Amino acid sequence: MNEEWFRMGGYINLCTALQPRAPVFWDMGGWQLAWNASVAVTQDRTQPNELRRLKASRFWIDRGLEIFKRGIENNPTYWRLWSDTAGLYQQRLKDYRTAATYYQKASELPNAPVYLERFPAIMYGLAGDDQAEYAAWRALWERLTPQEREMKQHWKEKIESNIRRLEQKLSIPKEKRVFPN
Repeated sequence: MNEEWFRMGGYINLCTALQPRAPVFWDMGGWQLAWNASVAVTQDRTQPNELRRLKASRFWIDRGLEIFKRGIENNPTYWRLWSDTAGLYQQRLKDYRTAATYYQKASELPNAPVYLERFPAIMYGLAGDDQAEYAAWRALWERLTPQEREMKQHWKEKIESNIRRLEQKLSIPKEKRVFPN
């Protein structure tokens, strides 16, 4: 089974070498290796033990990460590669701080979906970094115009509740709070 994934990795490298400015090859290649190959090798009972299967899984996660990062080098304005790299850090590596950085960059790029703007704050929360989470929620609140706050009522409520929770938790003085009441 592992031989098939090495062959797939070779094909991905070939496609990305021939078409480095085509994000789809980087995107699908990184996904195939970091998710599909890494999960498949955990099911490979020809490996003698669980430790070998986990090591093989990590090998493929790292190969997928390399593909995503090389894809970003070749296509730095393609938001999806940044977002997928963030997702890999979040879901496969549980590195929420690094995921926040990649989600932040993705959210700033042209054509990025609006929902990505919340992800850095959420990732800092998962990392347990209350200060960074507060800063991210506050920055998002300050970027929203009054019209956007009214149009995105659900967002407004979510952002406000997170800011209030963190201002309380971090003992932010009332005069420095976004919501002093």
